[in-house]
Amino acid sequence: MRSLRCEVIGGAVLAVLDLIFGIYILGFYGKIQNDHFHCPWAHGIRGCDYYMFETNHSLRTIIGLAEGIVSIIFSTVLLIAFLKRLPYLAWSWLVKALFIICLNAYFVGDWLVKRGRYYHSYWDPDEYREETRFITGGAIEIVVQLVLSFVFCCLAGSFTYKMRRRVRAEKMAETDIH
Repeated sequence: MRSLRCEVIGGAVLAVLDLIFGIYILGFYGKIQNDHFHCPWAHGIRGCDYYMFETNHSLRTIIGLAEGIVSIIFSTVLLIAFLKRLPYLAWSWLVKALFIICLNAYFVGDWLVKRGRYYHSYWDPDEYREETRFITGGAIEIVVQLVLSFVFCCLAGSFTYKMRRRVRAEKMAETDIH
């Protein structure tokens, strides 16, 4: 019977990478939330609030903070699933990854469509930088989650297959004894 050592180590490394990425997401949107409360732009806090509301940036920031917390929780669950050898629990991580990909694809698509319609022709350079930061941040999150999901599917597939083979062999050994 082949060992599960490579899958367990690979899953633990993947969970730690996802944990680091979850902390990064939390820090990224935490910094943006701080910028919202201390608006550095020339047109003041009222203009800042209006801009953030109209562009869905305030909503995305709040969702981004929740996304960071959920990512940390799910990466911890993934780590436990691989270390305790629970393949069904490990597959639950994929739900989080798909949700983050869809959520970011929606917001990036929405911002790119609005940018294409020139709804922001009156903006100053600060507002353009903020828009670019959100679009770039969302695109980076999509790419990282796609890469992590691909690696996860390879690891979890192998992990599940070997665990099922091990369980099947144990059941066969029990029936041979009786």
